[in-house]
Amino acid sequence: MVIHEKVPFVSSQSATVKARGYVELEVDGSDKKYLFQTFVRYPDQIYLEFKELGIIGLIYNFSHDTATIVVPKEKRVLVSHSPYPIELWHKSKLTKDLFFAALLYRFEDIFKKSVLLQKDDTYSIYHVKDMGDFFIGHQSGRISHIKLDNQIEIYFTKWNDNQDFPIQIDIIEGNNSLRWVWKYWEEVESISDDIFEIEIPKDYIVQSKS
Repeated sequence: MVIHEKVPFVSSQSATVKARGYVELEVDGSDKKYLFQTFVRYPDQIYLEFKELGIIGLIYNFSHDTATIVVPKEKRVLVSHSPYPIELWHKSKLTKDLFFAALLYRFEDIFKKSVLLQKDDTYSIYHVKDMGDFFIGHQSGRISHIKLDNQIEIYFTKWNDNQDFPIQIDIIEGNNSLRWVWKYWEEVESISDDIFEIEIPKDYIVQSKS
């Protein structure tokens, strides 16, 4: 399908990209906004830093569903076996694979399973069995939004003029929502492995959570 040629935004599966932005969460009527900086190293690591939360680092190996979260204000380390890179939205029905596909706008593997459902004046609608419908804009050739079978909706908006990549990603599930906004994004030719290594003081309490 043509959409496959538009989805990738990095040239190498082993590339590292970096960004700054913010996450807005609305859970049970309460709004919160967190600034972050992130490094994503393909194929399986993401590093996030949320200063407002007192988290100096979060490493998520999403091939192994393991996150290491350092919370210096509490002298605590949380080793989490969770399908999400942040614990703030842990009750969501959104799967790990689709979360990262949406966050990184990489849908090649998912689209291999899709079939064209219908076309209207605005969209071509592709269906993925046991997942939901993907709406592709005729003019842009991009994924506009996704409606999942479990009532989750994902919207991609505010596109970067220099890349075929959405600046804003909205995930809506009932009364809860997560808005992920990339403020700055670029490919990094090389970066030290140290960014993915968090120094944990010996007096910190290490907890494991499944």
